[in-house]
Amino acid sequence: MNYFDCHCDTLTRLATKGGNLRCNKINLDLERIGRQFSQYGQIFALWKDVKTIKGSVEEDFMKMYQKALSLFEEQKDQIVLCTSAADLDSAWERGKAAAFLSVEDASYMGKYIDNAKELGIRFVLPVWNYENEYGYGAVTDNKKGLKRAGIQMIQKLEEQEIVIDVSHLSEAGFYDVCAVTKRPFMASHSNARACQDQLRNLTNDQIRILIDRRGFMGLNLYREFLGEENCGLDQVLFHAEYVLGLGGEKILGLGSDFDGCDTFPKGITGAESLEKIVELFLRHNYSEDIVKDIFYRNARDFLRRVL
Repeated sequence: MNYFDCHCDTLTRLATKGGNLRCNKINLDLERIGRQFSQYGQIFALWKDVKTIKGSVEEDFMKMYQKALSLFEEQKDQIVLCTSAADLDSAWERGKAAAFLSVEDASYMGKYIDNAKELGIRFVLPVWNYENEYGYGAVTDNKKGLKRAGIQMIQKLEEQEIVIDVSHLSEAGFYDVCAVTKRPFMASHSNARACQDQLRNLTNDQIRILIDRRGFMGLNLYREFLGEENCGLDQVLFHAEYVLGLGGEKILGLGSDFDGCDTFPKGITGAESLEKIVELFLRHNYSEDIVKDIFYRNARDFLRRVL
């Protein structure tokens, strides 16, 4: 079995707290993934709460970006930075993990947003939880969408063939993205709101739009987006079954949010627990084909459509 995860904050944690990708004491590392899966792909987010930055946001971003590159370089025997679906295929053929870069909150990039593709960044979230110059986060005001600058920014990103990621974006902003974009987009780490009433989760209509647009939806393992305080692994299956019931069998995957959240459902402690989710699906009589789609094929096929 292979594994492709469309959102984690591991690089951000390592860049600020220290450590490496090979083996660490946070949620995710290459050794733990390698013990469970044959091939591995990961979209790594670069993020910083911009309200905490003292000094230049752009300088902070570039420092984070350079540190990310150095973390890949340290483990170049195991992982390679990719910018296309062809790069993913090449990495896997060589037995290496495939890494992609995302920026969580476009405002963190400052002027570098204009040459994001040149930096190797292929995914951008317009906002994080706050309002910024581009629009509103879901937990700030779900009824306010993209600002004029946000619409212009997304149009520029589309010209660079950068994928728009609507996780964290307000519901109104989601529909603005629908109106502005011509290419498929994604919600890298969002669950079903009908299963857990959280503003960051997607409504039925939003999920159906992702299906119609041949986008992507990654299940988030953050407990608060899955269920109540004492929920277990079954809640992951509950959200997956709901999305599959809406017709999402070809757009559903995983966006763990490892190292970006602090609580998981019972049974998950980090990347070492992923095999339990595979076993959960198989134990509930899901075919191996569907499990492979959720764990890597849908993400891989989405990248082939957009990169």
